[in-house]
Amino acid sequence: MSDQKGAESASNTDTGEQKQGAQSLWVMQPRGNRQCEGGGKSLESSGADLAQNGIKVQESRCGVRTDRMYPSVCGGATGDLLMHRIPASFLDAALELGFDPAKQGQYKLVDCPQVNPGTPRDR
Repeated sequence: MSDQKGAESASNTDTGEQKQGAQSLWVMQPRGNRQCEGGGKSLESSGADLAQNGIKVQESRCGVRTDRMYPSVCGGATGDLLMHRIPASFLDAALELGFDPAKQGQYKLVDCPQVNPGTPRDR
């Protein structure tokens, strides 16, 4: 019986996320950093790109792709993402800026990496 309650609770949570998703959605952009080199764009800079174009950023998080594999090689791409929750009505504007809609199962949210002073950023 407790398993059934747990399943109902999970179902209610999913429904709540879908309702929230109808009003807002996550968009993502590759961070642009390279293995062994670092660099790339900061979460703040990525969010500022949206805001400067009239898109209200409701939440920003770092993420990593889970739907692709990246070979381990210096200079190679990483699966690091910059993610922002925006009103669904601004999706087209975000797409024009080079963001992609984030689909469930395509990523997981992670803590943003700490950038050491002197590390190249915002290329």
